[in-house]
Amino acid sequence: MADPTLAPVLRAQQQDFVTQFLAPSAPRHQLLLASTGAGKTTTAMAVAAAVLRAPPAQVLYVTPDRVEAEHFHSTRPSGSKLVHISKAWLREHNRGPDGTSSRWPAWMFATIDPHALADPWVIRELLTTEWNLVVLDDVNDLNPRAEQAVPHLIGEGSASRLLALGRPSAVAPLGEIEDLHITRWSLQRVGWDDMPAADQLRRFHSVLFDRSPEERLLLQRVQQLLDQVRDYSSEWDIDDLDQAASSSPYALQVRALQALERLRPQRNALAHGRTSEDLRNSLGRAAEFRQITVAIRELQGLADAVDKLAVDSRYTALTELLQAGPAALRQHGVVVFCAQTSTADYLANGLALLERSAVRIKPQAAEIAELQAAVRTPDVVLVADDDTVIGVDLGQVRQAINYDLIPNPQRMLARWLRLGAADPHRRSPEVWTLIDRSQGSPPEQLALELMPYLAGV
Repeated sequence: MADPTLAPVLRAQQQDFVTQFLAPSAPRHQLLLASTGAGKTTTAMAVAAAVLRAPPAQVLYVTPDRVEAEHFHSTRPSGSKLVHISKAWLREHNRGPDGTSSRWPAWMFATIDPHALADPWVIRELLTTEWNLVVLDDVNDLNPRAEQAVPHLIGEGSASRLLALGRPSAVAPLGEIEDLHITRWSLQRVGWDDMPAADQLRRFHSVLFDRSPEERLLLQRVQQLLDQVRDYSSEWDIDDLDQAASSSPYALQVRALQALERLRPQRNALAHGRTSEDLRNSLGRAAEFRQITVAIRELQGLADAVDKLAVDSRYTALTELLQAGPAALRQHGVVVFCAQTSTADYLANGLALLERSAVRIKPQAAEIAELQAAVRTPDVVLVADDDTVIGVDLGQVRQAINYDLIPNPQRMLARWLRLGAADPHRRSPEVWTLIDRSQGSPPEQLALELMPYLAGV
């Protein structure tokens, strides 16, 4: 039986999986494969919560994302301990002040980064505890050494049960586990394969806007900078500056200022010869110095130019849509998806001026009860960025706005599935997408290529 705290947010497909996984006769080792955003993480948390309801129990949740672990605060039993395991934590708790072994919490939900599993010493320490459940999220991101360590963790009897989560791929992960039972949530179960194309297209609404000349010039300057320093853009972590600029001027300014903080010390080190001269020739240093000087000058210019913009056309299109758009958007809850965290912050602050409730979904505020209360507010605007919404089920909201586009169909699909599109018993969500009219001809083409399920493909 699913944990009662999470039961209200589980769809039928998720409830069925939780029930069969917890059945006494269920396979000990299971792998759930589904697309990003299909609800795997919420399902796993429901399984973990149910296991922890019978103390003393110990659950190990392997995830690189601390945000997912923070979501568990409101669902784990109050008497259990939430522990973030690292090598340093293991060393600290391996021996007490008197040199004797110190006990771990007998009733705990522990998280650990998957990279730590590649360390043989960490695995040996984890093997000293009998885990009632081990959850791997997401197995596709395990490095080879970490994946090889998993069979040892379960093969030596340390883990009573294993639940691995992953995305569909040509080669199923964890192939060394012979008795691994695999469940696949296919796109057909999501429901759009059998949906008439016309019905799918009715769920897609384009909202076209025109950028001002100043905004177009700003985007051109960003592209020129990336072209000028293409040999160093990845090393300097500015290769996605164009995506930030497309999302919002504020996101561009934030990324530019962050880059300046990193690059100025590097330029000073190059200028004063503090860069291991024995390992790098003087011509190479001179070339990098010229490039980094250009980058710093242009990044500062971009940050200053943002302050001089008279209008943010994308934001204006959003506010007009929310205030004068279809009645459903004015009267019912809506999720606004953003690719950039800084854009989501920017929108939440701006939308607070509108005469309706606006809630920024943040990891530290993603308590199940609080989020569910916000979702039930009739005309709430939920602002979410793609990172902090990981593991959050927004299926009760039946309409969304793509504030920006991500050049990644899987990440766009995740947005759609967060709205409960994986439930074949629900009506498909309505999706409005803000589109720069200059993006293509027709302008909607790129959006439909990124969201083929809305195009009847």
